[in-house]
Amino acid sequence: MKRQCLRNSIVVIFAVSGLGMFVACGDSSAPMPTGPSTTPFLPSASISVTPFNHKCSGASCVQIGGTEQFSARVSCAVGVTCPLASSQDFTWSVAGTGCAGASCGTIDVTGKYTAPASVPDPATVTVTATSVADPRWFAAPTIAIVAVLGESFSLSMNPTSVAFGNQMVNTTSAPTAVTLTNTGSTPQPVHARVNGPPGQLQDFAFTNDCPSRIAVGASCTFTITFKPSATGGRGATLLVDGTFEEEGLLSVFGMGTN
Repeated sequence: MKRQCLRNSIVVIFAVSGLGMFVACGDSSAPMPTGPSTTPFLPSASISVTPFNHKCSGASCVQIGGTEQFSARVSCAVGVTCPLASSQDFTWSVAGTGCAGASCGTIDVTGKYTAPASVPDPATVTVTATSVADPRWFAAPTIAIVAVLGESFSLSMNPTSVAFGNQMVNTTSAPTAVTLTNTGSTPQPVHARVNGPPGQLQDFAFTNDCPSRIAVGASCTFTITFKPSATGGRGATLLVDGTFEEEGLLSVFGMGTN
């Protein structure tokens, strides 16, 4: 997919960690700040796209048939007038030079991308997030579609859930150990993160003795404690990403009491 900035427009470079440089277009007729300087003022704006943890030989990638949830957001530097920041609605599309239509994969209105069942040639596609408020502003990361032949990728948690039961508010439970094992056929990186309702994530503390890369058949240990900050049910999910996302899952929950 190609997009060209309008003639005499401002070009703003969007830097997104792990995804290279994105380019967006803005109207050069936008109001400029007054002052003695005659140098044109470029709004300091960025689009963040999260999460994107898949890596293949240094490039961002998604396995055939796999999914990735994109989330775009316009943000501006403090003190900079940025009308687009008040509208965070985007349209999503996907295209490639070696594919067309569904053979490039699909993306829904929420930004969830599903890779095709086969690798296009060339094996890259571009996912584009376009501002609804002003279509001249967009972000377009390029990702690789990969096929993994003769290899399996799997990280298992044992157990897959931990129930801490009742725990007094602001007191810490006894630790619980959970084993992570590489049950696939190739060594994998280990990247842990936590998801859950706002205000509850801090109630669960996780430590581990895992190496940065775990060998086939090897295991390591996650240690979890529960310290409720409020009464009532509390919960979170520990996600362990290997070569691909969410290969190991652990649900934790408990009840805060007085």
